[in-house]
Amino acid sequence: MWRRFGITTGLAAAAASKAAALASRGETVGSVVVPSPIGLRIEVNVERTWREGDYYCSSVRKFSGDNPDVLDGAEIVSCVKPSQSTVILGGKGVGRAEGEWVRGSGGYAISEGARRLIESALKEVGGEYEVIISVPQGEELAKLTMNETVGVRGGISILGTTGIEWPVSDEGFEAHVRAMVCEDLSAHNGELVLAPGNTAHNFAVKAFGHAVKVGDWIGVALDEAKKRRVKNLILVSLPGKLVKLSCGMLNTHSKYGDCRIESLIHSALLAGVGFEKVKGILDVKSVSEALYKLGEDEASRTMKVVAEKALKVVKRVVDAKVKVVALDEKGTKVLGVAEG
Repeated sequence: MWRRFGITTGLAAAAASKAAALASRGETVGSVVVPSPIGLRIEVNVERTWREGDYYCSSVRKFSGDNPDVLDGAEIVSCVKPSQSTVILGGKGVGRAEGEWVRGSGGYAISEGARRLIESALKEVGGEYEVIISVPQGEELAKLTMNETVGVRGGISILGTTGIEWPVSDEGFEAHVRAMVCEDLSAHNGELVLAPGNTAHNFAVKAFGHAVKVGDWIGVALDEAKKRRVKNLILVSLPGKLVKLSCGMLNTHSKYGDCRIESLIHSALLAGVGFEKVKGILDVKSVSEALYKLGEDEASRTMKVVAEKALKVVKRVVDAKVKVVALDEKGTKVLGVAEG
C-alpha cells in the first residue's frame, strides 16, 4: 500500500534556516533542498521570506504525510543573521523546559537531531549564523500535544533524527509491521531484531546487522513473531518506550496509557536505589528528567531492572530466546541488558 512520508519539525526548521541564510546572501528562493542523515535530499517549498532588522527570515509548512499529527500544516519560521559561530535558539512558540537535565540552548525543546539537521542545511550555504526557530501558532498547538505532560511548556518541540516522518502510529501501519517481521525472520533464519524508533533502529542495525522498526506496535510485532515461531528475538529500545513496555503496554502510544514514572520508580526501588534518590523523581515529568536526577550509576541499575521487566512481558507472548537491550537517550550507550 502506498504511503506518504512526511517531514519532521526539525527538517522543516532546517529548510527554513537554509532559505533564510540564502536570503542573507541576496538569494530569495521558492524552495530549498536539504540533506538528511539517511542519504535522501528533500525538497521543501518556502512559504515566505522577509527581513526583520539584522535578521533574514523564512518560513515553511510542516507536512506530516499519512502520520496523524496535530502539527500538520504548522508554520515553522527561522530567522538568521551572520555570526562568529552557529548557535540555534528557540523563539515564540517553541517549548521550553526548566531544569539542569534539559540539553540545549536555554532549555528550548530543540532536539540534538534537529540541531544537526539545521547545521547540515546551513553548511551547504556556508558561513556561521545565529538562528532563532519560532512557530507562530506553537503555544496553541502545544495544548494538543503531550508536551506539558513531559515538562515542556510554552510551545511545541522541534524534533527529528532522520528528518523523515514515517507513519508508524496509525492502524494502517500494522500490516507493514507484520510483513517486515516475516521478511526479517525469513532472511535471518528465525532471528528477529525489533526497535521502536529511528535511534534504536540505527543502533540495532550496527550491533546486529538487521532490525525492524515497529514504532508503537511492539505487540503486533510480537504476535506475528509468535505465529512465525521465532527462535531468537532481540529488542533494542530507548528508555521511554521500554519503560512503557515494562509495565505491560504492548502498544506504547500515549492514547493507551501512561505508566512511565510509576514504573520507573518501582524499578528504581527494585534496583536498590536509595529512598532519598527515589523521592527526587516522584514529581518528574519525563523519563529523561528522572534518569538525569538518579545519576549515571543508579540510572544504569534502574534500566537493567526495566529491561528485566520488559523481558518478562515479551516472554509472555513469545516462546523463544529473548534479549532486551536498554539504551540511553542518545542511542549510543547500553544502560542495561536482560536475557532469558
